[in-house]
Amino acid sequence: MRALRALRRPTPSFLADDHPGVCEPPIHDLIERENIEQVRSAIERLPQHYRAALVLCEYENLPYSEIAQVLDATIPASEDLACNVLAGNWLACSRAS
Repeated sequence: MRALRALRRPTPSFLADDHPGVCEPPIHDLIERENIEQVRSAIERLPQHYRAALVLCEYENLPYSEIAQVLDATIPASEDLACNVLAGNWLACSRAS
């Protein structure tokens, strides 16, 4: 889930640039980039309607009612689409396409 969150739009930081923060070892950045790439690749492989539901829910932060309008689906159907993807239910996603 951390890699999925990393793909979201950045939120503004209220900390000064010179805030010391936590120093992570270089391997941490490498692993984080690899995880992000794996998530992007997995998202690209999703059927279109699952990918759209995921992007609208996780990246655009739309409520399910608006996702349902965009996808021309019911609210419960839009919830199911996004929840199946977020729960890692890839088998359900591939069977529904």
